[in-house]
Amino acid sequence: LGVIGLGAIGILVANAAAALGMQVIGYDPFMSVPNALRLDPSIKLMKNNEEVMTNCDYLTIHVPLTPDTKDLVDADMMAKMKDGVRILNFSRDGL
Repeated sequence: LGVIGLGAIGILVANAAAALGMQVIGYDPFMSVPNALRLDPSIKLMKNNEEVMTNCDYLTIHVPLTPDTKDLVDADMMAKMKDGVRILNFSRDGL
């Protein structure tokens, strides 16, 4: 499972998936030390969004809609993803 956005909700999702035995990777450019300490130690932090999106079978998104996140998952990024990837957008339209 790939998790983009490791704030309060993203951390809960990532930890729940890890508790179920899933391999979880994630990214958040604003990861705070307290949030990092709340993550299950099995969760691997990646260097950027693309690294998460191109290495997961399921992607869950938990970010606000900002100029930086608008069109986060565009046609170019989707072309780089694994065939059959499932995207769960729990954020905003426009990502």
